[in-house]
Amino acid sequence: MTVHISIGNSDDKLSQVKWSEFIVAIETAICTCCSTTYGFWLSVPSAPWQNACWAVEPSDQNTFREILSHLAAEYGQESIAWAESPTEFLPPVRSERLKSFRQR
Repeated sequence: MTVHISIGNSDDKLSQVKWSEFIVAIETAICTCCSTTYGFWLSVPSAPWQNACWAVEPSDQNTFREILSHLAAEYGQESIAWAESPTEFLPPVRSERLKSFRQR
């Protein structure tokens, strides 16, 4: 099961230093509780808000959830988003109908 973990600082509750500490704390939790990290994304530096998202495979969901909830409280956050997504692998298929798709 892939889980996306998302945090944000659009309300500017956290200073830049605290925001970076929050990201490091989430990274530490991921290293502790996840067997795989598929990706990590940040909002662009010129955006008026700050967001971060990780796609991970937790090896210990209960402990990971508990740590994330603790970190939300520690950093004064209302929540941390947890989105589970089943992964489906799409097989390659040649389609005459879509042959011109790349020519656009």
